[in-house]
Amino acid sequence: NLGIEPGPPVAILPLGTGNDLARTLGWGSGYADESLTKVLCCVEEGRIAQLDRWNISFAAHPSSAASQASEDEEQSPPYDQPPLNVFNNYFSLGADAAVALEFHESREANPERFNSRLRNMMFYAGEGSRSVITRQWRDLSQFVGLECDGTDYTDRIRELRATSILFLNIAKYSAGATPWGSPACSQGFEPQRHDDGSV
Repeated sequence: NLGIEPGPPVAILPLGTGNDLARTLGWGSGYADESLTKVLCCVEEGRIAQLDRWNISFAAHPSSAASQASEDEEQSPPYDQPPLNVFNNYFSLGADAAVALEFHESREANPERFNSRLRNMMFYAGEGSRSVITRQWRDLSQFVGLECDGTDYTDRIRELRATSILFLNIAKYSAGATPWGSPACSQGFEPQRHDDGSV
């Protein structure tokens, strides 16, 4: 926290695999070897956009063994807490999150194998296919409770038998997919925005 008011704008140079935030804000799907001068001119002329940031908290279900062990021992919970409780783009539980975690851990262990966007996307496709076939997350809905802004959605998640739960703050996801669809196909929902205070 630098105490700078107002906070300085931050520019995006999409060097990653999915680049969903860059896609959402109109910076494209990836860096295409433009000159640094051209990129900096685009940044200088770019529009400043606000981006919502969200807090998320986790707790073991009161009837779970993890919750009982935590109460008995009066220690930190015996399950992994995420390293951060803030998200900007999206947060996910289930099949797609497992694929992203496998990608992250594999890249950390062998960075030399993840040196191109195409190779990274192929890894995602392979792990995603394996996840669909093995269906490790088919019972996710039986182990997750969800409360958002005071409303309990647990029964709805179980009814849908969800294998992934996605909290989406931006229009793009998973290398450019648009889960909300186009504004013309909104199915009664307000068009998705990254600066409206809603997930």
